[in-house]
Amino acid sequence: MLILASLSGIQDFLFDVRESGGRQARSLRNRSFRVQLLAECVALRLLEAAALPYDRLLFSAAGNVCIDAGQLAPDRVATLRSAAADIQQRLLRETHGRLRLSIAFEQSAGTFADRFERARLALTAAKLRPLAPLAGGASGVWGGDALCVRQVWDADAEADRDADLGRRLVNAHWLTIRRSNGTPDAGASDTLGYRVSLEAGEPAAAGDLVSCSNLNEPLSPPPSIDRKFFHPRRLARHVPRDRHGQPIEFLDLAARSRGAPMLGVLKADADSLGEAVNQTLRQSADGAAALQQLSNALDRFFAETLEAEKQRDPWNLIYTVFSGGDDMLVVGPWNVMLDFAGHMRRLFNARFGQGASDRPCPAPLTISAGVAIIKPRYPVHLAAQQAEELLEQAKGSVSPGTPPKDQCAALGGVWKWQHHDAIISAGRQLADWVDAGVIQRGWLHTLLQLALLRRAKAGPEYADVHPAAATARLAYHVARNWPRRCKEPRNDAQRAGNAARAWIDEILREFDQFDVTTHIQTIYLPAIVRYAMLATRSGESEDKS
Repeated sequence: MLILASLSGIQDFLFDVRESGGRQARSLRNRSFRVQLLAECVALRLLEAAALPYDRLLFSAAGNVCIDAGQLAPDRVATLRSAAADIQQRLLRETHGRLRLSIAFEQSAGTFADRFERARLALTAAKLRPLAPLAGGASGVWGGDALCVRQVWDADAEADRDADLGRRLVNAHWLTIRRSNGTPDAGASDTLGYRVSLEAGEPAAAGDLVSCSNLNEPLSPPPSIDRKFFHPRRLARHVPRDRHGQPIEFLDLAARSRGAPMLGVLKADADSLGEAVNQTLRQSADGAAALQQLSNALDRFFAETLEAEKQRDPWNLIYTVFSGGDDMLVVGPWNVMLDFAGHMRRLFNARFGQGASDRPCPAPLTISAGVAIIKPRYPVHLAAQQAEELLEQAKGSVSPGTPPKDQCAALGGVWKWQHHDAIISAGRQLADWVDAGVIQRGWLHTLLQLALLRRAKAGPEYADVHPAAATARLAYHVARNWPRRCKEPRNDAQRAGNAARAWIDEILREFDQFDVTTHIQTIYLPAIVRYAMLATRSGESEDKS
């Protein structure tokens, strides 16, 4: 038997936090850990119900669980179904129906790849009716009664529970999960029928222990605990801290940006993972082992490799909302996030791309990302929605002459990763010229308006102006305002003026052919200028462009 389970409603639940402003960061950390904890407990409950060892768990990440259960007796299958219904009932109470469990049991014969595909399709269908097992009768059909959650939702109490969990998470070294029939623990929280504790000291062995994880050193078990209870759990929980060791909240993170005090919200995930999984299973002699290897490699990348990068400057200014499975959502100073997006993709390509020597899948994987740039007090659920929409643009937009995916969407544009560094570097250079007084910041506004006009995207006030007029206007603007070339520059200012003039002259030469040129800085001129405008803004009082 193959068991697939999936938690639905994660994103809505994750961002359903009441705090605003600076406390958003703390609330998100707490809620993100709670979601990870619920998914872990789902996997453990199903393994216990099937009387299976932990190594039959092929993966548990991003709210998805896969268990290779082998041959199970009918009574054990009945126990599994009962456990699944109990989990759904507890989720109904503990999350007030916002998180829902869908589960599929695939018992037919065939190759592992065939069984996995059938289970995947069954899970997709189950997601359409996630609460059907709670309906009356064996048919799973609701009668005249509506589904009611009898407990009144207490948002303040939930926020207090999340805050308490977050306080313990900051200094926790160990995560222990025990059966609820053991000795009560005042510091434990009830989760799907288990008692979960976050502890600074090494946990003691006990008969009710189900799982133990080392949060600081995932592969180092405690010597006093039987190894069968030790389960490596990578927990992405990086929080930027000041020189006193205190967490830096969103408002202060934004203040560490270049220019405009804004935040960047980066959402990224692997492209076409379903196709990669199918191909891996079809081309592997041991499908279960291959699936486990690929899942572990992805989870280690997002929850371990990227988390390790955040220990170094400047990535230590990045706040992890979640990172694991095959995706992540992180927040930080806007310019740092744009740089990190490119850095993240280089690391991903080195592990899963065309040239990776130990790639855990037959075909190379790519990744796409969206970066939303927001004010620090902006509601975080709306920011996450913007980042998600940008991610979908990155996956769906077709760049000139290339297929979709393997792209980044930000600053009003979508581009292939191979152009990312050139675009960001050009924006940074343009901002440097403004800061050095080589060009005026007002010229950036002119350049952006003319670039948008040439693309017929300048807005209703330019409805009567033909796009072709933008080229002549740009030529006039450059001739009148931009620095003239010095044949023999004598100082840094003159050399910078020459570089700026050479740059704008090249833009002008290609400006009218933006849709066919291969000159990257002309193609993505609006994004480059937007970067420079943000980088040279002094505060939030100016209009966002």
